[in-house]
Amino acid sequence: MRTLTIAALAVVAAGVLVGTGSPAGAAPAGNGIRVACTVTAKAPYLKNGRVLADGTAGCPGVVTNLGVTVSLSRDGGAPVTASRSCRALTCTATVSVADPAGTHLWCVTARRTSPHIGDAPRVCRNL
Repeated sequence: MRTLTIAALAVVAAGVLVGTGSPAGAAPAGNGIRVACTVTAKAPYLKNGRVLADGTAGCPGVVTNLGVTVSLSRDGGAPVTASRSCRALTCTATVSVADPAGTHLWCVTARRTSPHIGDAPRVCRNL
């Protein structure tokens, strides 16, 4: 599992997070708090004849509107994607495709889409 952690400046008002897209983050100001947001891509895995991949986004300690998109590609081909939006501490999307015969290189990427803070490092595995 690979995780990208980015500090973002957050302003909490009525339980809603408004974050900067800045990978460097910023010092807290006013009623802002510092939140370490993450986006994670997990290695692909087999289950019931299918290849699955998960991507998770989160801002621990703050319930907020999150969006995550996970992409799965086989042998460098066009990716299949799945997206999900949640109002929670974390949000996970899973993409699933039929497992064709033979061994293939499957690669996963994940992106936090709401608000965008960055992409998780790509994770690949032969299955």
